[in-house]
This record gives sequence, C-alpha cells and structure tokens, in this order.
Amino acid sequence: RLYQAEHLLREYGFGMRDLPFDGAGNLPLALDPKAAWAVAHPDAFPVDLLAAPREVLLRVPGIGPRVATRLMATRRQVRLRDARDLARLGVRLAASAPYVTLGGRPLAPPPARARQLGLFPPVPPPPGPPRRTDTPPCAFR
Repeated sequence: RLYQAEHLLREYGFGMRDLPFDGAGNLPLALDPKAAWAVAHPDAFPVDLLAAPREVLLRVPGIGPRVATRLMATRRQVRLRDARDLARLGVRLAASAPYVTLGGRPLAPPPARARQLGLFPPVPPPPGPPRRTDTPPCAFR
C-alpha cells in the first residue's frame, strides 16, 4: 500500500492529510488508498465527468492521470453518452461507476460498502494440528 500511497502523493495531487490512515497510523489493507479515501469522503461524490476539473477527476477511483487527460480532451470534442464511451477512454468502470455521473445520470448505485476484490476468497485454516507424514509436501507418490 505504501507504493500506491506514494503515487497518490506524487502524481494525483493528494497530501499527507488526505491519505486514509487508521487509528494505529496504518493504511487499510482491504482497500487501495484511493478507494479508501473515496469511501471516507462521500460528500465529494458523485462527480460529473462532463464538467469536473482534472483535480477532481484524479480523486475518483478508476481514473488515473492519463485517463483524466484523455477524458478532458475528448469531452471538448464529442458528447460522451454512456459507459461504453468511458470504457473506450480507459476508465475502469468497476471501480469508478459508483462515484461518477455522466451529465447528471448515475452509472451505478452508490456503494453500500466498497471493497477491493481479491483473487481468492478467504479460506479458513484446517481444524486440528498440522499433519505429519514421512513424505515431504512437495513430493508426489
């Protein structure tokens, strides 16, 4: 999470006070720092993608510096109509849809509880003591 927080400080215009530290001074492990900031600041959302300045666009999860620049250049030339137009620009809709509107129309309902998806669901440890065998765990017999 420190690597992600460093990017927020250097490239996204966040300050040290903007980082979502918990009571113990740690970054949350369940969410990336930008998503955790968005969850902690519901008053900053939804953001209208057709009118928001670059500094506000950079605060939206799923929108990075290159996508914000592309979005601002494209909205001057054409009318963005739906989520497909945003996907073509590189907006990660899974992360940004709950936090944005397109001309006042929401792309998704507001998040009840945002969380970052993991690769595997949590698995409880097996009950009892570990198994002891003569065969090492890496050998197949």
